[in-house]
Amino acid sequence: VGFASSDVVIQDVLAEFDLLTETRESGQVFVVDSDPAVFDGVLEIVARLRAGGVPADFSYKRQAIGKQFKQAVSRKAACVVIVEPDFSARREVSVKDLQTGAQVRMHLEAFLKSPLRKLPKEV
Repeated sequence: VGFASSDVVIQDVLAEFDLLTETRESGQVFVVDSDPAVFDGVLEIVARLRAGGVPADFSYKRQAIGKQFKQAVSRKAACVVIVEPDFSARREVSVKDLQTGAQVRMHLEAFLKSPLRKLPKEV
């Protein structure tokens, strides 16, 4: 005679008693690279956001930017930070609000000071 419990059974019991809460699958900020050569910049930005208490994520697979955007949408990110090929020289990123579609280019330090504030109008 044996007994086994699984996460599916626990989930079913919690659902039956209406004890499940909606959880966010991922971070509020999703960082993508437009070129694999700037992936170190992606890691730097994610690390700095997380150190500041901002949930941030990135694609573990090196893939096209379109696929990275799809991953950001599927993870319910609020905005996407795009690290472009000239990142090392200029230290600027493009930030796209996924709800409004607004996109703005800004210096990394300015973004890190207030990453979740309303973005300025597109320029």
